[in-house]
Amino acid sequence: MFHSFGFLFILGSLMSEYLNNPEMKKIMNKIKATFLLATDLIRERKIFGLSALDILSKTIMGALLVILIVSMMPHERLFEYGNLMVGSIAQEEIIAPFTFPVIKSQRVLEQERQYAWKNQPAVFRKNPELRGIQEIKLKNFLGELTAFFQKGIEGRKKMRVQRDQTTEMDQLDSLLSQLSIKYNLVLSRDDILFLFKLHQNKKLKDFSRQLNSGLLVLYNRGILNIPKSEIQESKITLIQDGLEELFETQNLLDGEEAEAFLEEIVKTRIPGNETEIRLAFRIIFQFFKPDLIFDKDLTSNRKEKAVREVPTTSGFVHENQRVIDSHEIVTEEIHQKLQSLAIALVEKNAGRSGWYQFLFYLGKYLFAMMIIFIIGFYLSVYYPKLFAQPKMLWLITSVFLIQFLATILMQDVLHWSYLSIPVTMGPMLFSMLLDASIAFVGTIMISLVLGAAGGNNFLLALMAFVVGTIALFSVQKIRNRGQMFRAILYILLGYALVNFSYGFIHYESLQQMLRNFAFYLLPNAVLVPTAVFLLIGLFEKFFDVTTDITLLELSDLNHPLLKRLSVEAPGTFHHSIIVGNLAEAAAKEIGANSLLARVG
Repeated sequence: MFHSFGFLFILGSLMSEYLNNPEMKKIMNKIKATFLLATDLIRERKIFGLSALDILSKTIMGALLVILIVSMMPHERLFEYGNLMVGSIAQEEIIAPFTFPVIKSQRVLEQERQYAWKNQPAVFRKNPELRGIQEIKLKNFLGELTAFFQKGIEGRKKMRVQRDQTTEMDQLDSLLSQLSIKYNLVLSRDDILFLFKLHQNKKLKDFSRQLNSGLLVLYNRGILNIPKSEIQESKITLIQDGLEELFETQNLLDGEEAEAFLEEIVKTRIPGNETEIRLAFRIIFQFFKPDLIFDKDLTSNRKEKAVREVPTTSGFVHENQRVIDSHEIVTEEIHQKLQSLAIALVEKNAGRSGWYQFLFYLGKYLFAMMIIFIIGFYLSVYYPKLFAQPKMLWLITSVFLIQFLATILMQDVLHWSYLSIPVTMGPMLFSMLLDASIAFVGTIMISLVLGAAGGNNFLLALMAFVVGTIALFSVQKIRNRGQMFRAILYILLGYALVNFSYGFIHYESLQQMLRNFAFYLLPNAVLVPTAVFLLIGLFEKFFDVTTDITLLELSDLNHPLLKRLSVEAPGTFHHSIIVGNLAEAAAKEIGANSLLARVG
């Protein structure tokens, strides 16, 4: 990045040196003179009595707006029954023009996919070698223990009597250490002494057989290597020797259940002696390892495949079959058929020839040009002086551009809900920069464009018209902060009226209406007027217009110029105040702009 800046700096230096060359200055002056001459010639040239420069300027403005409006509109033919919602009543019979599949709703499809995911059994693999390995380990453990007892030092019985002898205790500790390292089995001296007593009483072999038997019982039952709480499926698939078999999850044991199961087995087979039961349980459980191993990758692959195989359609509507009869209530099933028909029409129209596409785009351009023509015609008839000023026309064009670009940002770039579109921005700017009548016509045009851009979205068009009209009248003659908050309150009320009236008509739930109002309309009503008040200053600076806000700033008696006048020419200052008040009173009587009369 720094290399790029360095390159640009060097390039800029070379360009500056090149442009400062006397010969280059002469060339630039000639180009500038040629441009000014061409501008004068275009301005002087008349076409039907109008300046060619004026026609060119208005053509550029109109072309910008037309292109932007066309880009906002849908790129395919709209479904003519898109206004039918669940609970509404069809005004006419709808017959399927061709056979089309009924696409499942997103909610139903998601439910079926979740069901397919959940009911695809988890896959476990049985480790056939683990049982033999653990049996050998247990046998080796018991063999080493027996060998220790048989090959002990002379007089093993002294282990009972003389437990404090150093040599015997050292050998015993060495054995415990070896068992802990080799078999991960922690036993105490008392445990070894108890086992030694069993060996002396010829009971160690029976004890060993009970250990082997308990281990085999666990392996015959099969133990899962993960807790059941992590298994959502009611069944599992067990793969053993290349064969697959389904098992009920509840019939298998996990580690915690295996521990309780083993405890019952040991108590049943070794009754009476608590020490013997405790030792048997500890040894068996230590040598047992779960043999049903969860195959996470294979399970995920099978679940994903099951989800992919869920069909997205549920039957067909055949050609000439009735979709809905006239005066019939639209149910969820019928509404889904209508939505499927809309998608099928879009796909069919996409394959049409270029002639149909040409007519489609021609219609969009004609719509956009009609909108621009109506605005231009209205201004030329009722505001001819304003229509003759390119600067003011650029102001109007800029307001439309800001409104339409904000719509594109919300709808196409951020993909937010259409309720987040700032429909009051254009009307408020028109009202504060120009007047209410121009703002009202502009609001109508904005409503038509937004409704068309939203795919014949009646709610969006209605909201833009109603709330925009309320907004343009609420921001007129704002002179203090309280009036600004009142305007926000009026806009909020307008949003609420449109939202709830439309919701009641279309049987929307109260929760949905409140959610729309809280998440979209409430922030819109507060943030958009704030943004408009910030934009007003930019428009005043760039287009040299004066709003009531600027007039209020100029009428402030703390203005440096007025304070200087009150000190250096108090008589003139007092006289100016009196004359301004008289002019304000007179303007109020005749309905003129009293603030402009007093300040101007």
